[in-house]
Amino acid sequence: MARSSQRIVHSTPCASLEAHGCYNRLRPVEQFKRKNCCVSAARLSLNQCLLIGVFIFCCLLSTGYSATVKTGCRKHGTQHVIDEPGCDLVAVNINMCSGYCMSFSYPNPGENSITVHGKCCRMVDTEWIDVKVNCDDGERKMRIPSALECRCFDCA
Repeated sequence: MARSSQRIVHSTPCASLEAHGCYNRLRPVEQFKRKNCCVSAARLSLNQCLLIGVFIFCCLLSTGYSATVKTGCRKHGTQHVIDEPGCDLVAVNINMCSGYCMSFSYPNPGENSITVHGKCCRMVDTEWIDVKVNCDDGERKMRIPSALECRCFDCA
């Protein structure tokens, strides 16, 4: 008997399954090949794209490229009120850091977990502002920190 293979294709709106036969008889193989299954392919494609995107982002962060990426972490001027018991209120102009830094989270379906990556806007360098405060027991000198430079760092 000559060996030959017949192929039957079952089509559904979402999948195409192939059954193979041998020896001129129709005996389907136990496993079917999946082709173009909308749900599985979309889910796989989304997970792959997400993982590739996160990988590229992490590579850019580790190479220092993130320094050129615009973030909203900036130095802002504000007034800080010194309110010490037994002393006059004093308003001091200082700089603080505030704004947006990149953060994201994504699911790991295989591990049944969530990966979280977060950055926070923090002071890199400070200067100290000397302030004189009038109090009941005399004049007091205080030092208040003021931001010179702000940057995004891993949140602690």
